[in-house]
Amino acid sequence: MAPVGQRCFPVEMGQSGRVVIRQWIADNMCCCVRSSTLKRAKREERVHRALGLVHLEGLETRYPAQLSGGQQQRLALARTIVLEPNLLLLDEPLSNLDANLRNEMRIEIKRLHTELGLTTLYVTHDQSEAMSLSDRVVVMRQGAIEQEGTPQEIYNQPKSLYVAHFMGYANRLPAEIVGREGEQFVVQTPAGSQLRATSTLAASQDWQPGQKVLACFRPDEARTDLHKTSNRLQGRVQLMEYMGKTFEVLVRLEANSGPDMLDKSALRVDKSTLYGRTLLVHSPIPLEGGSLVDFEIAPERLLLFPVQGEILSTPASPVSSTGEPALEGRR
Repeated sequence: MAPVGQRCFPVEMGQSGRVVIRQWIADNMCCCVRSSTLKRAKREERVHRALGLVHLEGLETRYPAQLSGGQQQRLALARTIVLEPNLLLLDEPLSNLDANLRNEMRIEIKRLHTELGLTTLYVTHDQSEAMSLSDRVVVMRQGAIEQEGTPQEIYNQPKSLYVAHFMGYANRLPAEIVGREGEQFVVQTPAGSQLRATSTLAASQDWQPGQKVLACFRPDEARTDLHKTSNRLQGRVQLMEYMGKTFEVLVRLEANSGPDMLDKSALRVDKSTLYGRTLLVHSPIPLEGGSLVDFEIAPERLLLFPVQGEILSTPASPVSSTGEPALEGRR
């Protein structure tokens, strides 16, 4: 075992930030290094440098209550980096901030990581934080690793329905495999539509016609501005929400007189969604409620997962779901 002075001790920053409200900012910083063996001049140098890194220089004689929410969180971050740790643990540090401050602090954390070269373990339930901050992402489920990989791998190639749910694959259609065309599967929905899809699962190589699956895709990858891909569906507009650059639309697939090919009792989904027939799609223009709309999804972005175990509910309102698995982003 390495001597105490050479061991790697992690420093943790949680949701609350942990600042001493009755101490000046300078005292908040100094108390973190006061017990160290550093000389006073060296401690003051560290404090000044840490405050400069988080853009709080010149505010040393203010109390935390005199700071904005973002400044208080930056102070909490400065209290951790002033110790110059080998490992930094960030446990949902931005969860108590509003959207604008979260974006600001996310940039600050990434900048500090780059400048200081700190190994950081970042715990979050926010997919945007995990994707933007991490070199490696670990999705946890009930204390076990569900999937580990780069942000791009987790986003584009989820290895389970649970991970897909976290990454925003909110649309799920029950289907049955009826054939293969090269690397793609041909599936048929209960409404009789045939679609081409892919799978990220190694076990999919053994799938045969008759295999029951869920075809999953993200709302922002279902488009009403058609480009003649092989997968096209039609639905009736139920609700619509303006998202800034686009409209997110809740559509209900048109009913078909053909019998369902799946045993509904095997799918534990929200009954209000009619077993996957209510979907979220994106449109560049507003659509009239009750109107019919055609939309498409590329075969390589329609991912298949087997029907087994826990099935997560399909969205019933025009708000994308991100899910709530525990997720760790490691840098």
